[in-house]
Amino acid sequence: MSATVGSRVVLTCDVGGLPRPQVTWSKDGVQLTTSGSRYTKHRSGSLQLTAATVNDSGLYECVASNDAGTARRETVLSIQGTYTVDTTHTLC
Repeated sequence: MSATVGSRVVLTCDVGGLPRPQVTWSKDGVQLTTSGSRYTKHRSGSLQLTAATVNDSGLYECVASNDAGTARRETVLSIQGTYTVDTTHTLC
């Protein structure tokens, strides 16, 4: 999946089951905090990034777990943007 810098991105992880599975997200193997941060987990389990940056590029994994077991889904996200190089400063 690809998106542009500054865009809103939704990574889909629609889950179902009884009891309703708990959903967690990780990026490049590190679990994400989805409450009180710029990441929002929807009730469906999908993950929303509010204003994507180039640093948001990476491997995202959705893990859904309940008493019946665990399911995983991986998505590669690539954020495209423009770069500028500041050549007005010199190093000594």
